[in-house]
Amino acid sequence: MPFYKGHKPYYGFLGKHHTEETRKKLSKSHTGKKLSPEHREKVIEILKNNPPSKEARKRSGEKQKGNLHHNWKGEKVSYRALHNWIVNNFGKANHCEHCGKLDAKVYDWANISGEYKRDISDYIQLCRKCHIKFDDSPQKHLERIKNLSLGWYRKCLR
Repeated sequence: MPFYKGHKPYYGFLGKHHTEETRKKLSKSHTGKKLSPEHREKVIEILKNNPPSKEARKRSGEKQKGNLHHNWKGEKVSYRALHNWIVNNFGKANHCEHCGKLDAKVYDWANISGEYKRDISDYIQLCRKCHIKFDDSPQKHLERIKNLSLGWYRKCLR
């Protein structure tokens, strides 16, 4: 129905609520949609004037942790994202488990097995110098060669 000057709009829907099934359908249909910059500014302005309580923010954060987060990839995570996960869950590396240094400039979480699993026992804290030595160790090279197919290895020997 087109709008005519002086015409009063229909507000018969006020006071009515959607059923739970309809709410789920609406939520699913809006998933992944981007807000326009104007709408985003309006939402920001509303939140500035009426911020959510600490309890509400805590509940919201708990709903989006780990595998409940919409971007969770499980074991298909990238190298960088996995290292970020390690730092977020276990903190920055702060000592070297190999040489025992406590005053190095940089410490890293080094992967032991090369499988990059979400398991803290698969990582050790190393200073950068020990990390470079650890990654370039002859045992690591032998393990990599054993894991490669024989045909690829023969090509490398030619």
